Amino acid sequence: MTFFRIALGNLRRNSRRTVSTLLAILIGVTMIVFVNGFNSGLYNSWARGIINGSDGHFKLRHKDYEDNASTNMEKILIADPASLEAELRKNPHVVGVMPRIRFGGLVGQENKSTPFFGAAADVSVLHQVLPDNGEIIVAGENLNSDDPMGALLGKRLAENLDVKVGDELVILSNSIYAEQTAIVINVKGLVSIPGAADFEAMFLTTGIKQVQNDLLDMGSGATELVVRIDDDDNLEAVIASVNRNFEEIGQPWVADPWYSDKMFQQVTGMFKGIGLVISIILSLIVGIVISNALMMSVFERIREIGTLRAIGTEKKQVYKIFYSEAFLTTVFGILLGLLLGSILIWITGKTGITMPGEGGEPVTIHPEIQLSNLISSSALPIVVTMVAVWFPIKSSCKMNIVDALNFR
Repeated sequence: MTFFRIALGNLRRNSRRTVSTLLAILIGVTMIVFVNGFNSGLYNSWARGIINGSDGHFKLRHKDYEDNASTNMEKILIADPASLEAELRKNPHVVGVMPRIRFGGLVGQENKSTPFFGAAADVSVLHQVLPDNGEIIVAGENLNSDDPMGALLGKRLAENLDVKVGDELVILSNSIYAEQTAIVINVKGLVSIPGAADFEAMFLTTGIKQVQNDLLDMGSGATELVVRIDDDDNLEAVIASVNRNFEEIGQPWVADPWYSDKMFQQVTGMFKGIGLVISIILSLIVGIVISNALMMSVFERIREIGTLRAIGTEKKQVYKIFYSEAFLTTVFGILLGLLLGSILIWITGKTGITMPGEGGEPVTIHPEIQLSNLISSSALPIVVTMVAVWFPIKSSCKMNIVDALNFR
């Protein structure tokens, strides 16, 4: 405590340098906190969109799904979804299961057609498994069981085909036996997918019955089961249990968690990488500022250091005084930065930050405060600054006592 009292006295004595150093730390940590909060908002927003709007907590698929989804649908076919659903529901955390088919082909009218990639879902349980699936609808209405021919189109896909809600379209595809087939759909609604213009230009979803029977000739089959559980925190345990169960009974089905989405991994990985680089750069700047400030303090107090050494103060005690000054300045600056950064995140979390997405479509991100991010935002600056002040502190005791006392 003695060293901290001495350090506080020294910091108060040169308040101008102390304030300028605190400002540098405050600004640096505030920016680190905000960048981490922005990344958390992006991550959690996308995660909620996937879990509640598109893929549930996990999908049950054939273990060779990725290699055969577009070339050999018969191999990955779930011929009896009901029996697999019964097996899944043995896990008490599973609260919803929806059969779905991923398929593609051509969609259009007589004079215009374009490729699409879409899904056919069991509309009767769609809202139970994916409660937010209708939030991206910008025109028309959502799918319902009363209209088995109803379909939702990406807004850009509809624009490319020059169709609107209420129009009829023809889907051309191949059955699982490679026979060319066709069905008619009715455009029930249009959806907008912010930040994914290319995907929106190919997106189509419809009810599962007509696709199963008239387009793909697969009876009651599906290519995947979309599964919802009771709590996000139980996901890893449920996936491990499901995979272990199907492995033990010798069936080729595996649980594919929501976060395995490739686009999600690419985008969040990119932003996390950018955030890490920004954090390192800002931490280094903060460390350099504190190192320079302490170096100036050392040169201004060489005679004081000489006096301390002359009355019997050991080198390590002088080190402790300067380290105490650096530590107090850093900790106080970081606390202020955490506070200001949290306030900034709270404000922007309420208003949102709108930025251009793919194709110029606006995307709104709501930064979020998380305890883990506050800890990581403070840990790196502390480590960097404690390392950065080593050189000026070490140099403070290099000069011999006589030279230090006579220093001008």
